[in-house]
Formats: sequence, structure tokens, C-alpha cells
Amino acid sequence: MDAKRYKKLKRILLITLAALITIVVFVISFANSNNIPDWNDIYRSMGLLPEEEKADFVRFLDVGQGDSILISSNGYNAVIDTGPSESADELIEELQKENIEEIDVLLLTHLHFDHVGGIEQLIENFKIKNLIIPDLTSGLEGYAAGKAAKESVLAANGGVFRAQEGMNVDIGDFEITVLGYYPEMKEENDRSIITAAKIEDFRFLFMADAHEGTESRLILEGINVDSDVIKIGHHGSRTSSGLDFLKAVSPQYAVISVGADNSFNHPNGAIITRLKSINAQVYRTDNSGSITFYIEDGELKPQTEYKN
Repeated sequence: MDAKRYKKLKRILLITLAALITIVVFVISFANSNNIPDWNDIYRSMGLLPEEEKADFVRFLDVGQGDSILISSNGYNAVIDTGPSESADELIEELQKENIEEIDVLLLTHLHFDHVGGIEQLIENFKIKNLIIPDLTSGLEGYAAGKAAKESVLAANGGVFRAQEGMNVDIGDFEITVLGYYPEMKEENDRSIITAAKIEDFRFLFMADAHEGTESRLILEGINVDSDVIKIGHHGSRTSSGLDFLKAVSPQYAVISVGADNSFNHPNGAIITRLKSINAQVYRTDNSGSITFYIEDGELKPQTEYKN
């Protein structure tokens, strides 16, 4: 029996048991002219107060010109990248809205400030149980931030792991897999850790800032990139999202994490044209704010923070 069916069956049995007890309590209470306890009182007295149902979702956080992704399921949480330092307050607020107190896995895709700039504030506000990192190469702009994160997590008895192709981690009902990591590539963006998250029959692909060279390598290695949702590489830059690669992914939805009126003119118009040519529905954080994909009743249900 899978975890979801077990959870539903357990809940039904608990409710049935509580209903029977309620009848007994009602009769006794009525006979003694006492107040009848409510449902929570009954559950609490038995030590069976059910936990609040936790939604399964992937949220592409609006952190301006940067990346940060929250994956949540059954009370477990993973964060991929932390956005730039100037958006750290918004990142913390977003996580606190979900009543998150600790992060089970934090993955830093590469050492550019727009992906790791918020790490200091994140560590100050949340316990990080496990950290997945690329090689910490001195001289890179995010080296000090990555090194500080590693030392902080180790000091708190957390786990620190170097990314490796094929690495798997479960976050509730999500299975997160490192699809590719190429530290020998010349460009730091092409050294981005490429990950996928699978839940039920749905798959999300997170391309960080990878360029077309990394995309081609994934295809040449025969790595399955077919996905329902893709986080477009490098904020929709012309350096990424080759047409052949997008056809291999064949996404229903494409998300571009990008700052409003950014100086890089992201996303590039050619990328939007390519996405339309493969019939992908495009969401952008500069237009829609944070973008959440809920997994409910066997369906993907996108929801945006606001509409223009």
C-alpha cells in the first residue's frame, strides 16, 4: 500500500473510531447533564489529534532577478537557491508564511550571487538539516557565501554533500534527483546543478543558469529530460533553451524567474517565441509574482501570486 492510500485509510479509521466514541460520550454526558466535548477535545484526549493536511507543491519564488524554488510535501521542505541578497527579506517572509521552521534540504546550484546571495539570512532564520553544494572554487563571486553555509550547517550537526549525478533525496512524496553536474565546464553557469523533482506522474525540471552546452550534454548522455514543468535556464537568456532541447523536454508549462525591468533584457524574445512554438504555457515571476504548482486530485494546478 502506498503512503497516500495508507494515510487516507488511517484517517478514515480514526474518524470512524472518534464517531463511535462521540456517541458513547454523548450518552454519558447527556445522562450526567455535562457538556458534550467537541471533535478536537475527543481527538486530543486520545492523543489522536490529526495533523493539518499538508499540500504538495512546487513554488517558484519571486526574488527579483534571481532564482529560488520551494518544494513542499507532507511537512517536508526543500529549497533550491536563495535568490540575491536584496530579496532575502521577501524569501524569508515567503517561507514563514508556510510556517516553515527548518529546511530539510537546501541545494545551491552554482556560486553566482543571484542564486546564493540570500544564504546568510536564510541560515539565520531557519535550521538547515542538509546542504547540497557544487565544488567551492575560490575566486568565484559566491565562494565566501557557499563556504559560510557549509561551515554553518556542519557546526549545527547537519549534513553537507557535494552534488553527484544520480543523487536522490525524498521530500515527502517528491523524489528529487540530480540529473547532471559538470564541474569541468568552463562557464560557471554551465556548472549549474541540474535537478528534477517527480511526484505521482508529474515531473519538474530545474535548469538553474545552464546554457545550451549543458543542455546538449544532457541529451547526448541520454538523460531523460521529459517534464511537465520546466524552470527555464538563465532567466530566459538567449544563451539557453535551445529549440531541440525544449522539444525533448516537451513541457506543458514553462517558468521564467526574472526581475521586472532588468538591465539584461531578460527574457529574450526569441526564447518566448520558441516556447510558444512548442505550445508551452509561459509564466514569469516579473508578471505574476510567485508561481505555485499544486498537485491535487491527480492534476497540476498552477496558481499565481497576482495577475496583471
